[in-house]
Amino acid sequence: MPPRLNFVWLLRMRWAALLGQGVSVGVARWLLGVPLPAAPLAWVLALGIFSNLAATAWLRGRSEVPEVALAALMGLDFVLLTLLLGFTGGPYNPFSTLYLVNIALAGIMLRVRWMFAITGLGLLGYGALFMPELWSNFDAARPLSHAEQMRTHLRAMWLSFALAAGLILYFVQRATRALAEREREQELAGARELGERRSRLASLAALAAGAAHELSTPLSTIALVSKELQRRITALALPADVAEDAALIRAEVERCRVILQDMALGAGAAPGEPWQRLSARELATSAGAGFSEGRRVQVLVPEDVFLEGPARALGRALEWLLKNAVQASAPEAPVQLAVERVGTQLRFCVRDEGMGMTPSVRARAGEPFFTTKAPGEGMGLGLFLTRALAEELGGELTLEPREPRGLEARLSLPLPRGAG
Repeated sequence: MPPRLNFVWLLRMRWAALLGQGVSVGVARWLLGVPLPAAPLAWVLALGIFSNLAATAWLRGRSEVPEVALAALMGLDFVLLTLLLGFTGGPYNPFSTLYLVNIALAGIMLRVRWMFAITGLGLLGYGALFMPELWSNFDAARPLSHAEQMRTHLRAMWLSFALAAGLILYFVQRATRALAEREREQELAGARELGERRSRLASLAALAAGAAHELSTPLSTIALVSKELQRRITALALPADVAEDAALIRAEVERCRVILQDMALGAGAAPGEPWQRLSARELATSAGAGFSEGRRVQVLVPEDVFLEGPARALGRALEWLLKNAVQASAPEAPVQLAVERVGTQLRFCVRDEGMGMTPSVRARAGEPFFTTKAPGEGMGLGLFLTRALAEELGGELTLEPREPRGLEARLSLPLPRGAG
């Protein structure tokens, strides 16, 4: 829990503890006739009440509470507990088990260094109970007989055990509930993030579909005119370079059509691509050969590794990862694409020797249109679409730094059932 929430909770627990201590002292002294030094005990209880009032006033208007304030308040509780026990029997007081309650509370609320400091303070306080010279001036006026001491001690032992057990159980249950609530909050945050990514993916799909629709007519017109132009060039026996230009126009128009189809496929507008059994080696090799700098890719894939999935979408995803790695590396530096089995998953690892990513950049990598590349080199959609595809197939995309430099992009996909 946040330190401020812990501080508020501790203040409430201290009010309850002070009330219980006051009632216990009153019952023991005036109902059971146990001779207790009233004045010192009253001063201890008054100090506890004053410290709680002061802490409550200090807390008003504060949105953050430093952990040292929480540790100081818990340390004061150990001092007050030591004084109460010292004035009411010292080490023979069975309520000394309450030290364990305070230590358990420190373990729940504080970090390790403060927890050990508070525990050490508790050990010092408990050790001080074994120094009778500290408490000799506060001896009771009428000592109890041995039989009275035994009866009172045995009753108090049972009561202190029940109280300590109940408080520890309450603290542990509260901590468990807080952890469960935090896990639920993390699950909800993950679900919201997944929903936002899917919403962005749907927007990209709509954008790609709209672009394909709007550009289909002019591209068809250009293709038709270029075909007619080629026919007339042939009929008029124009120079060969003119015919080559017309052929180039038709080829570029066809390329634009394929790019639009790939955009729609990558953005999720074509989810009906059939699944098939794929060779990991062939998939990796074709992805490396899919762009001009593919010669720099070193493919390290066993020949007997297979997976199932949409071939075209997976090929594009690997090609995007390889392009990123090539752009991040120095000219002519090799990029490695390795495939390995990890449990029930098949992991495609793309390793480069570039400058890597800072933790803040890695945290945002995969967001649509977030990129650190120079203008014209990318729009930041490759990682986003690759991550979306991985999650759709039941896998994940992670980015890990390499030593001494570079980055490793890991595309993990589930193996087919029965794959060894």
